[in-house]
Amino acid sequence: VLGCNLRCVECAVGSGLVRRKYGHMTMDQFSHIVKQMRAYCTYTYLHLWGEPMVNRDITSMIKVASRFAVTNISTNANTLNEEAAKELIHSGVSEIIVSIDGVSQEIYETYRRKGNVQKAFDGLKYLVKYNMLSGNKVSIGPQFVVFDHNKHEMNQFSMICE
Repeated sequence: VLGCNLRCVECAVGSGLVRRKYGHMTMDQFSHIVKQMRAYCTYTYLHLWGEPMVNRDITSMIKVASRFAVTNISTNANTLNEEAAKELIHSGVSEIIVSIDGVSQEIYETYRRKGNVQKAFDGLKYLVKYNMLSGNKVSIGPQFVVFDHNKHEMNQFSMICE
């Protein structure tokens, strides 16, 4: 995926520094790549420079990749409603990083522009809910990138996540 729903200021995609065409990998493209890497791959990052959840085929891609590799995605969780979170947990994904760099909307949107901190926390809660119902098979790691503008919310973030 080269695309994102947010405009994070230090991200190459979000800040507009990447000059490549934005778009999503198709399932056909992914299948072609899988045929080439399957025999050698044990760990697959299904994210880089963008938000993987904006690709409507991401859970199908995870289902395929999880048959032969540990799968990892990183999300800002702003697109995760309850149904999308449930589908992601049941996709076979091994690890999910949920990036939420603030507790208050004001601090959160300083970096994650166009983001909604409540949507991010709701997405995280949905993931945890469906993971618990499924026996905690997925490693879910809330991530807080520390900056000068948000470091005072770090402890509160930890307490919320616990």
